[in-house]
Amino acid sequence: VAVDLRAGSETLKQHAGILLSPLDFIIIPECCAHGFQVVQSGSRLLYVHSAEYAFQSDKGFRFDDKTLNIIWPLPPVGLSDRDLHQPTLDAAFTGISPHD
Repeated sequence: VAVDLRAGSETLKQHAGILLSPLDFIIIPECCAHGFQVVQSGSRLLYVHSAEYAFQSDKGFRFDDKTLNIIWPLPPVGLSDRDLHQPTLDAAFTGISPHD
């Protein structure tokens, strides 16, 4: 799932989800949040980033945020404490700008 956080975007705060097969890949644009759910055991996820990790830019929001209404393929299980205690999208990204 990717959520558009690009300031001024026509699809700001909207999400798109796709089910990937083992040979698929997806490119998520900058200023878009992302979340993943494994639906098949033995799956692997490989991240490729456009820049070095910057802790100060690491933000998140709830996987079950009611304003997004994301329908996950399976009930979410095994969530980290970090994921369970994220703020809502609106609380996490007030004043969204392209460089946040």
